[in-house]
Amino acid sequence: MASYSDAHRLFVQGMMSRRYLKESAVEELYLKVAARLGELEPLDTFVRQINHELATVEMVVRTARDELTGETFYGLVGTSKNATMATATTFKRAELEMFEVVLQFMIGGNGWLDQQQFFQQRQQVKISERESHALLIELKNEGWLQLITREVDGKVVEGYTLGSRGFVEFHDYLLCEELVSTCELCKTILFYGESCGNEKCEAVAHVACLATSMRNAQAFGCPACHTPWPRLVTTSPLPSRGAE
Repeated sequence: MASYSDAHRLFVQGMMSRRYLKESAVEELYLKVAARLGELEPLDTFVRQINHELATVEMVVRTARDELTGETFYGLVGTSKNATMATATTFKRAELEMFEVVLQFMIGGNGWLDQQQFFQQRQQVKISERESHALLIELKNEGWLQLITREVDGKVVEGYTLGSRGFVEFHDYLLCEELVSTCELCKTILFYGESCGNEKCEAVAHVACLATSMRNAQAFGCPACHTPWPRLVTTSPLPSRGAE
C-alpha cells in the first residue's frame, strides 16, 4: 500500500469541510489533490488508503447509492455502532432523539412514514410542535430524510424515507443490527424498496434497480419467483438534497 501523503491529507480536509458529497464532486476534489501523487491511481484505491489511516480514529470515507435515484454519494462518517453517536451534526439533543425515534419507526414500517406519523413521534421526546416542524425541514434540506410519493390503497400519499446522507451515516449501524433487507437485484442492503406482488414471495428491491430493469425489459418479472412486476408504487422519488 502506498504511503499516506499530503494528497490524502488534503482530500480528507476537503471531505471534513463538507462531509457529504455527490460522486461527481468527490471526483473533482480527487483530481485537484491527485497532482501531489505524481500520477493518478483509481479513486477507490486512493480512498482505501485513506480509510486504512482513518480506522485509528474511528472514521471512514463511505460510499452509498441513493435507493431511489441510483446516484452515488460519499460521506466522511464515524464508525460508532451507536446511532446517535454516528450523526456528527449540529442538532440539539432533543432533535437527535426525535430523529432516532423516527428512524426506528421507519424500520418498523417498511422504511418510510407519512408526515402525520412524523409529527406524532414528538410525543416520545421533549420537543415542541414548532421545533418538530423546523426539524423536518432541516432533515429534508440536509439529506437525512427524502420526500417521496407513493400509492397506498389506491391513493397517492406523500411520505419520507431515509435520505442518501442518512443512509451513508447509518449504513454500518443498520447492517450490524440486521435492520435491513437485501435487494433482490443488486444484492446490496436495502432500507426502503418495493415488494413483489406475489404474497408468497419475500423478494424486495430498490426503486432505482427496479426502474432500470423495467426500462431495459419489455416485461419485467420478479427475479425470485418470476411473477410479473407491473409497475412501481413509488411514483415520484425526488433528487437527494444536502450534497454538493
